[in-house]
Amino acid sequence: MRRLHTWTLLFLLLPACKSGGGGSGGETEGTGSTGGTGSGTATAGSSGGSSSGTTGGTGGALMPCDPLAPDCGADLCAGRPSAGYYCRPPCPAGASEGDACDGGVCLPMGAPDGVVDELACYELDACDFITGDGCEAGETCAVVDASPVRTACVPSGGSTAGEPCAPNGVLACGPGLACLGSDLDGPDPGVCGPWCVPGDPLPADCQGCIAINPDIGTCAECNILDDTCGAGTQCQPVNEFGGGLCIPFGSGGEDDPCEPVDPNATCQEGLLCLEVEQDMWSCVPTCDPKAPGCSDPDKTCNDIGLLQPDLQTGKVGVCSDLEQMFCVPGPMPVGCAQDQVCYDVGNVGLCGDACDPLQGDMSCMGNYGCLPVDDEGKTFLAPFLAGNGVCGSGCAGDMDCTPGGTCLLLADFSSAGLCGVTCTPANPTECMAGETCVPLGADPLVGACVPGGSSCDPALPTSCGAGLHCAAIAGGAMEGTCVEACFAQQANTCSLPGDACIGRTDAPFHAGVCLGQKTPCDVLAQTGCDADQTCSVLGGGPIGGAAFVCEAAGAIPEGGDCALDASACAPGLACHEDVCRPYCDPGGAPCPQGTCTDISADVGLAAGTVGVCM
Repeated sequence: MRRLHTWTLLFLLLPACKSGGGGSGGETEGTGSTGGTGSGTATAGSSGGSSSGTTGGTGGALMPCDPLAPDCGADLCAGRPSAGYYCRPPCPAGASEGDACDGGVCLPMGAPDGVVDELACYELDACDFITGDGCEAGETCAVVDASPVRTACVPSGGSTAGEPCAPNGVLACGPGLACLGSDLDGPDPGVCGPWCVPGDPLPADCQGCIAINPDIGTCAECNILDDTCGAGTQCQPVNEFGGGLCIPFGSGGEDDPCEPVDPNATCQEGLLCLEVEQDMWSCVPTCDPKAPGCSDPDKTCNDIGLLQPDLQTGKVGVCSDLEQMFCVPGPMPVGCAQDQVCYDVGNVGLCGDACDPLQGDMSCMGNYGCLPVDDEGKTFLAPFLAGNGVCGSGCAGDMDCTPGGTCLLLADFSSAGLCGVTCTPANPTECMAGETCVPLGADPLVGACVPGGSSCDPALPTSCGAGLHCAAIAGGAMEGTCVEACFAQQANTCSLPGDACIGRTDAPFHAGVCLGQKTPCDVLAQTGCDADQTCSVLGGGPIGGAAFVCEAAGAIPEGGDCALDASACAPGLACHEDVCRPYCDPGGAPCPQGTCTDISADVGLAAGTVGVCM
């Protein structure tokens, strides 16, 4: 099962206007991206464990790989511990989970912790995951996705039920079996266990069919989501799909170490033995996710179905030290308090307080930054691409402009308009080089000289190109003009002296979610995080305020190229200008190599707060 301490803020790294960060986009140094979610395309058959699928694609034999040390060239090492890992082609840029690809469907590659879970193209086969029928000799029918059921013929070993199996590389288990209960990041070995179909006759060596959904289940004695064990015993988990064994109540109390299936080292009644840290198992109290509450006020009740996506939600929760409350994102989110936002991070959501990014340091209380989100809880991309304001001299009318100036009235900005030299649209030479005579909405025969100033569609604020924002002209029939973009809550984001950043007033630009952690880590000393994490700054660009947060790190060393994955730098390093660099104190000791360059403005902090060695 997913370790309870694991959580990562997954943001889209996008080039922001006037980022000054050479690819950092003004966002968190060292954040990654994931593909979106989509509807499924394959469903299970009604009997025999068959699954509809698609054959075709490249048609070549799949090559096993190790996701912890992939060697697939331009392809991705993709799969899941229960189904083996094989080299598969990446999906096209912009694809979402569930999209069709060459001979298959786009699904997450099943990356280990600290690696961006890109989308790979899985070639599907209509085979029987109970018998293996439909696959060639030396292959088995692997379940590459359980919800909905999607299957693929993959090279396999011949291990039988109950025999150990590795979570990476070729699927060691024979037909009808999956490698269950393993941990890719451990890597803890699993055990070959049978698949089953709820309601169908049980396969051999199957004590009971624990349903993942109506179309597929795993064989186990009991289900941790619906414990039917006898008196004096309780269901303790043995695999990632909720299957377990009935184990007598033990002596372990809350947070005590345990072994899930050892009667002499398991937990008291009502406590689950779960892996809360790498190879560290503790007794964790359960709770009701429909009425979340824990006896320890410092703990949070999280739905176990959100911590482990293959499990049903709404059944059982666990009380843990996680600061984050998980949720089901979407237009009608589930799991957060009424005044909170469910932020969509891909397969799951994180609850956070609602906020207004344009309020800057006042957006969130404590060590939290305000990330712009849309009405479905996904990252709102427009301000990352085109800012949340425009640069200029604000005005309410011509009287606010210098003599010879005209106030170009705009819509949906905190100032009614922008001052520009009065001009005649029919005579564009009246403006200086680089400016455009933009007609007034109320009188198109009169205009104001605006730097840039080309026409655009205000319904698409990002349509002007890098560093520009499409501003709607008041009184115009859906007419807009391209103006230098900026971030209203950040200081000094306009290029011309005397210009101010005039923020958007329409609601989409004022919606956000507070993300961060209760106790800030130290970005300069790189303390306060786990050994496999980096203390980074969540801030800058369109983000309101700033937070010091622990994020999963990768393995790229200092000086390495992180252009493809800004989260892949080794612990303690930031991806700045596409290179992994150590943090430094702009006013402190010199860098061992290079010069300490102040990046404080890029991440929304006061000058002199943080730098990187370049």
